[in-house]
Amino acid sequence: MTPLRAAYAFVLVFAAAGMGCSSDEADGGPNPGGAGGAPGGGGKAGSAGTAAGGVAGTSGGGTSGGGGGAGGGTAGGGTAGSGATSNTGGSSGWPAPSPCDEGTQPGPCGDGVAEASCGDQVTFFKQAMADTATAYWEVPKPKGGFRMADKYAQGNAYLRLEVTSKPTNIEVFPQVCFWRWDPTAECKDRWKTFAETCSSQSAFSYTSTSVSYVSLGTPSKWWQKASPAWNYGLPWDAMRILQKAEQAGSKYLLQDGSCGSACWPVAGGAAAHMPINMSGELILVAVGKAFQKPAHWTSCSAAWCS
Repeated sequence: MTPLRAAYAFVLVFAAAGMGCSSDEADGGPNPGGAGGAPGGGGKAGSAGTAAGGVAGTSGGGTSGGGGGAGGGTAGGGTAGSGATSNTGGSSGWPAPSPCDEGTQPGPCGDGVAEASCGDQVTFFKQAMADTATAYWEVPKPKGGFRMADKYAQGNAYLRLEVTSKPTNIEVFPQVCFWRWDPTAECKDRWKTFAETCSSQSAFSYTSTSVSYVSLGTPSKWWQKASPAWNYGLPWDAMRILQKAEQAGSKYLLQDGSCGSACWPVAGGAAAHMPINMSGELILVAVGKAFQKPAHWTSCSAAWCS
C-alpha cells in the first residue's frame, strides 16, 4: 500500500463577530473564511476498489481535505477543528483569496495591469460556480489583483446571471461586491482594515432557475464603505456575487458563518436554501460608449441591450 500523504491546509483565523457592515448595501465584511483548530489527523487510506483515490477534501466546508487514498475510500485530512467553517472555496475548487494571495490568473486583458489599453467594452469576469451556505461565489484573483481602468469605473457595468439550480423558492437579491485589504499592514493583519464597494442589493431578484440581464449602473457610484475610501486607481483583492434574502424585513446573506451580523439570522438556516448554482458574467463599458450585445445574450430584451 502506498503511504498516505496528509495535506495540511493553512487557514487564516478571522473573528466573525463585529465584521458586519453598517450599511444596508454592504455584505457584512470581507472575511474569506473562519478557521477551525488544528487540521485533523490523517483520514483512512481506503480499501479496495475505485481507481482514482477516493473522495477529495471538501472545498469550502469544515474539513481540511487531503489527497485520496491509494485504492479508494475516504480521503486524508480529517476534521479541521472546532472553529468556524472555512470559506475557502466553492464547487469549482477555486480558493477564496487570502490577504496574502498575490493571484496567479491573468486579468481580463491578459496581465491584470493593462486594462487601460482595452477597448470600449471588456468582459471583466465569466464563470460558473456554486454559492453555498459556507462558501461564497468568488472570482479567482488575477495576478497583481483586480484592476479597473477609470474609463470603465466611470462607465457602466452589465451583469448576466444564469441560475441553473436552486433548492427552494426563497426570493434572492444578488449583489456584486469588491474588497481591498490594507496593503500597508503585515500580511496576517491585512484583512482587519479593508475598503469595500457593492452594487445595489435591490437591482433585481429571482426565486427559481432563470436568466437575468441587469444594468448595475456606474461602478464609481456604487455604495462604498465610509473608511477607508474606495479608490479604483488601486488594485483590489476579492470579488464576489453575494446572495441575500429577507428575514423580518431586513436583507441578510445566505451564509451560515464568517460574516458576523450580516449572516443569516437563524443559526444554520441558510443551508436549507443552498447551494445555488450560477453562471455569472460581468461586462464593463467605457464612459460615453454604448453596450454591444454579445451573441450569446440572446434573450436580453432591455432597452440598453439592443
